[in-house]
Amino acid sequence: MGPAGPAGATGDTGAMGPAGPAGPKGDTGATGAAGSKGDPGATGPAGAKGDTGSTGATGATGAKGDTGSTGATGATGAKGDTGAAGAKGDTGAPGVQGPSGMVFTADWNGYANSQTYEAYSGFVFLGPTTMVSVTAPGQRITASGTVSLGGPAATAYGSDKTFMGGVCFRMGEDSPGPLGNFSYPYTDRVANYWNTYPSAVSAQIWQAGAWEVGMCGYIGNSAWAFEHLVSVGFAQVTK
Repeated sequence: MGPAGPAGATGDTGAMGPAGPAGPKGDTGATGAAGSKGDPGATGPAGAKGDTGSTGATGATGAKGDTGSTGATGATGAKGDTGAAGAKGDTGAPGVQGPSGMVFTADWNGYANSQTYEAYSGFVFLGPTTMVSVTAPGQRITASGTVSLGGPAATAYGSDKTFMGGVCFRMGEDSPGPLGNFSYPYTDRVANYWNTYPSAVSAQIWQAGAWEVGMCGYIGNSAWAFEHLVSVGFAQVTK
């Protein structure tokens, strides 16, 4: 064969042949410049709840709030123990003088000689008496007195020589009777002796009017004769 001749002129580019198989991956190229910021992506699903964080530091005290409305009254509590006694206070000023409770006062004082009392006479006044006025029902007659009787010629006629005495009262011409509950002081030795009978009684009176008051004696089934008789006392009416 003879020598090769000179190269001919470049012909037109032919049609692209089919792609060859991919070559091996080349080395990573240098990072290119950052592109412009893309639009925000869609929100992803919520992640799982994280653990509770530690308590933060206490904040500063806030300003005082407005006073709230009054709440409902609570139930009454149990009674407390009694407290100690307080100190004694000063004595108060004296009050005004009240009205007197005295209504009437009277007395009797006298004697009699040669007095004779028949048997079964009941209660009889011995010597002088006095009058007091009860002005309203419920007032009180208080009386005290003595009667002394006897003497050398004092005599008891009969088997009963016991004599009882005290304060009696009556209204009008009624028979006298004991004032209150006198205890009938008595003796069985009246004859030929001096005997003194004291009495002090008080009773509430439920009938207004004038009342005769004095010392009296009870004459039983023996008559009595006294040589001397002396009686003194007083009576007063109080509200």
